[in-house]
Amino acid sequence: AKANEFIDFQITYDPEIQDRFREGLLWLDRHSRRLHGKKFVDLKPAQRKDIIQCLETKALHRPGEEQGREFYELARRYT
Repeated sequence: AKANEFIDFQITYDPEIQDRFREGLLWLDRHSRRLHGKKFVDLKPAQRKDIIQCLETKALHRPGEEQGREFYELARRYT
């Protein structure tokens, strides 16, 4: 679907959204390192899925993941 290319195109001229995506991706990597000791892209698919499901599903929300949930919603809107 090339969602990444679409997002790149959408945010090219909006520095505020660029900053929000950059901060969200940095948060995702830091959170992944806290939970698993690895960057998000280096996790096993099941570990990545667990993190994303906790951001997506209200019943699975964990304390301290508020920024991640905001980023998830932003990325979802742009996807």
